[in-house]
Amino acid sequence: MKKRFFILSYTAGFFSMIMLIVIMAPILPLLPWWIIALRYVFPVALVAVVIHVVLLFYAWNPFEKHLYNHLGLPSCSFDNDILINLEKSWTEQKKSKEQIQNEIEKLQNILVYMSEGIIIINDTGKIVFFNPAVETILNYPVAIKNKYYWEVLINSKWTEEIRICLETESSIRGEIVITTPTEKILHYEITPIHKGKKNTQLLIKFSDLTHIRKLERVRADFVANVSHELRSPLTAILGFVETIKDQDSLEKDRMEKFLSIIHKNVIRLSDIVDDLLVLSKVESGEHLQYTRFVPSILIEELVELYRKKIQDKNQKIILNLHHEKDEISADRYQLRQVVINLLDNAIKYTHDGGEISVTQDFIGQNYLFHLQDNGIGIPYNDQGRIFERFYRVDKSRTGDTAGTGLGLSIVKNIVESHHGSITLKSELGKGSCFTVSIPIGLTEA
Repeated sequence: MKKRFFILSYTAGFFSMIMLIVIMAPILPLLPWWIIALRYVFPVALVAVVIHVVLLFYAWNPFEKHLYNHLGLPSCSFDNDILINLEKSWTEQKKSKEQIQNEIEKLQNILVYMSEGIIIINDTGKIVFFNPAVETILNYPVAIKNKYYWEVLINSKWTEEIRICLETESSIRGEIVITTPTEKILHYEITPIHKGKKNTQLLIKFSDLTHIRKLERVRADFVANVSHELRSPLTAILGFVETIKDQDSLEKDRMEKFLSIIHKNVIRLSDIVDDLLVLSKVESGEHLQYTRFVPSILIEELVELYRKKIQDKNQKIILNLHHEKDEISADRYQLRQVVINLLDNAIKYTHDGGEISVTQDFIGQNYLFHLQDNGIGIPYNDQGRIFERFYRVDKSRTGDTAGTGLGLSIVKNIVESHHGSITLKSELGKGSCFTVSIPIGLTEA
């Protein structure tokens, strides 16, 4: 910049001399050249040099240093052209601003797409920020900004803890149950930010633990149910084995009776374990082995498998297998489990001499399988829970035919893994009808 300043200053002096010559043009021919140079040109040039030196060292240099310090430029760039330095400074500031803006956008996107709700409260108790998850978790409308926290978080426990945090600048966390409009279990953390300053703010984070707590309850109930289901046959087996062991001689009839009971309970244990393994495999989300097959052939094979059991109870089974040559794409082994469980239940809970009807149909892009019986039926109050694990209808209604309580749960999980559905229509004393619907051409991809 000093070079430019030098050129500008001398250019100004040169033009000053030109202007002087122009002004003095009428008298210049009357004067000798040495007088013109000595009296006019030389003084103007001398003044220009003096002004240049004074401005350069006593005005321009301090101005440049102050400007560089203000812009944060390094001292090593002092000898560079100031325009180049300004351009570099502006370029760097622009890049820095763009980086800051990108970081702000990233943080905003993180807050927007977070599953946890975030609320920031200032020192006066007003809500100054919240993310969209707050509306979903707390079921609050969007217009909560600039409202006081006690107008929005109306739970007395929250308001008291927020007040304590604002006063003491301490952190609090815990769980709370809200019931409006639906019951939810929330984990919350109240943390002060700008701690130690006058304008202390609170950051409140909400996490919806309803689903997690529900799964924990389901797991606890499952463990309790499994323990209960296994304890009964194990107790019976252990009791009769000890009886046989303690008595040196038993009558043949009693021995056979005891062994029959033991055998029955061993079979029950085996059924429970088998069903648990199947249920675990289905719920683990293992990839389905899709193949194309004719479902009517599968149904006929399983009916023949249960033919003796049906004949033993003198039951009648009717097959209405329309479109018996049409194929579907599904996991054949798992659909086999579906038909087995439904058919076994129908035979088990239909009285001697009863009737069972198996029908299939193709409607649109769905395959429908209906299994209807005229058995004991399912009470209306039990129909909503019949697909739960280990849930069984009152034993007084089912007698000794009660199963493991896992069959229908397995059926529902398999059908849903095929993106299908299962429905039940039943009337107590008149029978039940299960309808399975799955897409025809579904593939794993």
